[in-house]
Amino acid sequence: MGGLRFPAFQPLVHLSEMVQRSYAATRFQMFGVAFGVMASASLLNPGSVFAQGATEKGANPQTQAALAAVRSVQINGGNHAEAQAAVKKLNTLDASQLVTVLKAFDGANPLAKNWLMGVAGAIVRQSDRLPNEALISFLNDKANDSDARYWTFELLTQNDAALRKQWLAQMTEDPSLDIRYLAVAQKLEQLDAAAVDVAAYGQLLEVARHPDQLKAITAKLRDAGEGVDLARQYGFVMNWQLIGPFDNREEKGFDVVYGPEKDYLAKPQEKPAGLYSGKEDLGCTWKDASTTADDGLLDVAALYNKEKGAIVYAYTEFNAEESVAADIRLGCINANKVWVNGKEIASNKIYHASSSIDQYVGKTELKKGLNTILIKVCQNEQTQAWAQDFSFQLRVCDATGKAILAAGRPVVPVKKTESKDGEQK
Repeated sequence: MGGLRFPAFQPLVHLSEMVQRSYAATRFQMFGVAFGVMASASLLNPGSVFAQGATEKGANPQTQAALAAVRSVQINGGNHAEAQAAVKKLNTLDASQLVTVLKAFDGANPLAKNWLMGVAGAIVRQSDRLPNEALISFLNDKANDSDARYWTFELLTQNDAALRKQWLAQMTEDPSLDIRYLAVAQKLEQLDAAAVDVAAYGQLLEVARHPDQLKAITAKLRDAGEGVDLARQYGFVMNWQLIGPFDNREEKGFDVVYGPEKDYLAKPQEKPAGLYSGKEDLGCTWKDASTTADDGLLDVAALYNKEKGAIVYAYTEFNAEESVAADIRLGCINANKVWVNGKEIASNKIYHASSSIDQYVGKTELKKGLNTILIKVCQNEQTQAWAQDFSFQLRVCDATGKAILAAGRPVVPVKKTESKDGEQK
């Protein structure tokens, strides 16, 4: 039996720091357990081809208790002994319990999911028959956990290329970003083999979520002479007001509540006004700042003469067309804090570790009409060349990465592909 193959892909919805890295690496290793199953049914109409498979049955109280113990495992080491004992029991389950294990993914933390994947893999390895109809039903239910659905998709299609292709053709809008990535990749491969179909690429641009795929689609459209506002497609905020610099020497300013922060928290529905005393007691006032970059990156260093040991606040207003749950996703190589309508949704005292789109994800509820966003961006005093970046990017989107746009946001099409340094080519 052959192992599974996986795309070189990191999820678009990033987990935080070390957790995200270890989880992404481990879960694909878990997916790669050597199990084999043949499937050849329609995703939307599975029919009776799997009638010979094992039948799903409900879990007994002992199984439910063991699953609860695994779900309680903590990233910091909590409950490991209990979870390990539970895994030994769960690994002996027969295939009729596989879907029960997959349902336990819902609401589990990343580490618990890794443990549950190990259990699911053990069940598959020791089983001659699987509850394939139940597995297809589980996959079809888009309300189920995205990671568990992806695991199920790989299990059912690993040895049937035709079935995989058939199912992926229907999954370009799947809520599982892993599955969606594969579906969009398949469609891109098909489009690349033919003459440029502007309409088809345009449709794909609307459903793609992974940055590499969005860039590839945008490049095709721009090369064909089409204007694409990629920053708008992401939902990046392009216009800000900045104030600073304030003191962050010896990294002591992260928790200092400077004037703009204090006034904002007192009246979060309006921008703090007036002159503030900044670093070296110099007066600070707000200045307009904007970016035209596809990735919404704003270079703070360029606006503040590469100031070191400094803090700059960035403020913007977001006019929402309706009340909506939203992700506020920040990419920032500097230490940072983020507030929405006066509520802190992110705090990351990390300097120069890395920076990427969706590096930090904060959850919020936007209200209809005016919403305010304040970012505190903190630069330290490191002198190495790699520690000179002082910048950030922020976008507003839903949980799948689809942009939530401010009311009346204009389209700013770019008709040529942009290089990394911002120059058009």
